[in-house]
Amino acid sequence: MMYIVVRISTQGRYLTATTLISIALLANSMVDLMTNLTEEVRPFVRSDARSVGELFLRTFRSDISALDETTAYVQHHFLDENFDEGSPSLVYVGSNGDVRGFIGSLSMSFDSRIGRIRAAHACCHMVRDPPRDALGGARLLRGFLAGAQDLSYSETASQLSCTLWRRLGGCVLPQYSFTWIRLLSPCTGPLSMLGHYYPWLRPLETIAPAGDFLLSRIRMLSRRFELPELPRTVRAQEVSSEEFVNATIALSHNYSVHPQWNIEQVRDRLLEAQESSFRDLFIFKVVTDRKDKVVGGFILVCRGRVARVFQILCLDLFAHEVVAILLDTARARGMTAVYGRGDPITMNALAENNCIWLRGGSTVAHSRNPDILHELSSQSAILTGLAGETWSKLVYGLGAR
Repeated sequence: MMYIVVRISTQGRYLTATTLISIALLANSMVDLMTNLTEEVRPFVRSDARSVGELFLRTFRSDISALDETTAYVQHHFLDENFDEGSPSLVYVGSNGDVRGFIGSLSMSFDSRIGRIRAAHACCHMVRDPPRDALGGARLLRGFLAGAQDLSYSETASQLSCTLWRRLGGCVLPQYSFTWIRLLSPCTGPLSMLGHYYPWLRPLETIAPAGDFLLSRIRMLSRRFELPELPRTVRAQEVSSEEFVNATIALSHNYSVHPQWNIEQVRDRLLEAQESSFRDLFIFKVVTDRKDKVVGGFILVCRGRVARVFQILCLDLFAHEVVAILLDTARARGMTAVYGRGDPITMNALAENNCIWLRGGSTVAHSRNPDILHELSSQSAILTGLAGETWSKLVYGLGAR
């Protein structure tokens, strides 16, 4: 190995450049360590709201024009509502007292076969400068998981977040982590979905129907886009949002792990979801059997020619019927593609209908009680939609496009 020799005194003493670099790196590490010791993770308080609002907009939005609205919302969302003193939202404060990171905590209680579960949903996990504040992000999650809740979970964890959760004893729930897409038109469907992210593709949608027609002449391809026959053993009815609230509570009791929510809580979350996506069309449908018993229901959110399944609930034995009605409803409304979040009950029915499966944001969970994690992994649970965070303005509101 060749060394560069640097003379540092007139007395003939020499140090290699590699030694000097090592000393410099060690000194820099000591400075970083001392800085981290002066930083802290503490509960989120009202005086932090504006700093957290600005951090949220800079992290998840393209501008900060909605700062006043966001400040008021995070204060109400994390302190006035969904608050549990034993598992509060946390901020990561720098050595100069400024807020450099945040993790939100939404309290929720679940019913299960093993009893009541006190849960906290993690959301908006963010730091101002990821390379510099990586340790702060880990400290935020560690502090959140150390709360008084029996179960910690999140439905929108990134790949980096999944790694952190695993290292801290959590796990990924794959059956709740996949997004499914069902194309209803071979050409128009993909262009409608991509056009939301790439506006320059939208003009192609005008000629896409010609491609749909040509491909429909090819029997092998056209069969992949055929929808299942509508079932005759059940009946679907479009209902109001209030009627769907009652159906949601009734259906949730058929899941082994489900929220202990009441009519007011479901109504408020559904209303906020509609306010967040006020430009979109919400379709509520309830499915009943021949005895008029509610066996399923779903919410379709239509934007342009693409429908998003905001919530789908059903009895295990009626999953195929509910999925068939959902796809038929989307096509009848002129949609060219429909997508949603997978769950154990509807997974087989969706797979049999030529859905495309993608891994997006993951659902992760952590508990000091292994029985709770076993219950989530082996049984059906409601962890997304109204039980998660996609109903809040943090996802589709506050300046989101």
